[in-house]
Parts: sequence; structure tokens; C-alpha cells
Amino acid sequence: MYVILGSLAALPAFRCWYLGGDFGLVTDFGIMVIINASGGDIYATHLLDKAIGMNFGVPDPSYLTMHVLAVVGALFYEQGLISVHRDSLSKGLTLSA
Repeated sequence: MYVILGSLAALPAFRCWYLGGDFGLVTDFGIMVIINASGGDIYATHLLDKAIGMNFGVPDPSYLTMHVLAVVGALFYEQGLISVHRDSLSKGLTLSA
């Protein structure tokens, strides 16, 4: 399910690149992938569980960090989508163009 949803998120970036050669949205998508993968790495290795969990009593800090980084990555991609939309509106293009 995560692979399917992630693939769907890539469609606007690759469509934008295909139609106009704009690498800005593809770059924003790449940043999102790197941030989300970093969160996944932290969760998979339980890196913060040993350091923070024992000292501060936070339950499963690696899991929480993964979700925070997923939201941060989505915000980067959202800003890219908004900038592409504003750029297309300034050129007089509609969403179907």
C-alpha cells in the first residue's frame, strides 16, 4: 500500500517534468524521498530508542521521529506543488493543460 501511494505521489512531478522540462517539482519530490527515507532508517535501526527513550522516558521516539519526518517531507513536496500551480496559473494554463 505504501509503494502504491508513494508512486501516486510521484505522478505530478514526473508529469510536470515530461510536459515542460521543469525539474523543480522533481527536485522537491527527491527531497521528500530523502527526508522520508531518513525517517524510515531511524525507525528501522531504532537509533533514538536507546538514546532518548532511556533518558527521557519517551515511548518509541524512533517511531515518532519517522512520522514527524514524513510530515516534513510532505510539506516540502506540497510547497513544490503549490509553486508549480501558481506558475501555471501565471502562464494562463489550467490544470488540464
